[in-house]
Amino acid sequence: MTKKQRIERIFAALVIVILVIVLIAVFTRNKDGEEDADVLSPLQQIDRRSLEPTSVDARANLAGPEVIATSFVERFSSYSTDNNFQNVIDAKALATASMDLRLDQLTETNSVSLSFYGVSTYVITQDVIVEDNNGITFVMTTQREEAFDTPANTSTRYQDITVRVIRENGEWLVDDFIWGA
Repeated sequence: MTKKQRIERIFAALVIVILVIVLIAVFTRNKDGEEDADVLSPLQQIDRRSLEPTSVDARANLAGPEVIATSFVERFSSYSTDNNFQNVIDAKALATASMDLRLDQLTETNSVSLSFYGVSTYVITQDVIVEDNNGITFVMTTQREEAFDTPANTSTRYQDITVRVIRENGEWLVDDFIWGA
């Protein structure tokens, strides 16, 4: 990777982080500048089908497909054996019904390891590869920090993921994903 590519990736990551921070700041304040009492705690389990219009996930959908795709990838792909597939539960709020079933199958067919394993995933670049009437397909480069046996024993790797986002009932939702090599 050239120095120019590194700078471009860092710049893109900073732009995404700033955009998310601004959107969170804008959407978590009401018109009087007071904290919005309707915002759900991250500890509450959110069922996407029963969201109030003022919930955090409903507001995230106003931001567009890029934010939904990034949020899904970072939630779904960050995992710890200490959290018993909480990442999948979190990602389901951003998934179509068919993706929801696929995520359920993942938790049913996989088991939690006895030794510690954790991975934190961050999207560092995002490009549109297909945009049509049915939705948008992104290819994203992720940075994945993996910890084996102990959080101190970590390694970092980069991996691409292709994500398909469609508009369903007025919401942008993830309909498919495929990990690259």
